[in-house]
Amino acid sequence: MATEKQYLNGVWIRSHRFADGNEILNISISRDKVDEICAELKKHGAATGWARLCIAQRKTPDKKSTHSIFFDSYTPKPATRTAPTSAQAQAQKRFDDVPF
Repeated sequence: MATEKQYLNGVWIRSHRFADGNEILNISISRDKVDEICAELKKHGAATGWARLCIAQRKTPDKKSTHSIFFDSYTPKPATRTAPTSAQAQAQKRFDDVPF
């Protein structure tokens, strides 16, 4: 089940496309929200030391914002050790047969 996105409030992102096809994202942060945003970043980065953010294009852009910013809640599954496949075993066997 997907977790609900936690958006970073007080930040507006607007894209601008130039005639040559390049694009820039202009980010505006409300001065009144800076301390609140810093606290949110610290809270989300407390466990790993990193606050991971995603910037995504909005489905319905408005005059203020064409993109949204939210915290990346992805956590990779722990790696499980599996037995080598037959191809991996064959490759290891050939490597072990090398005389030098």
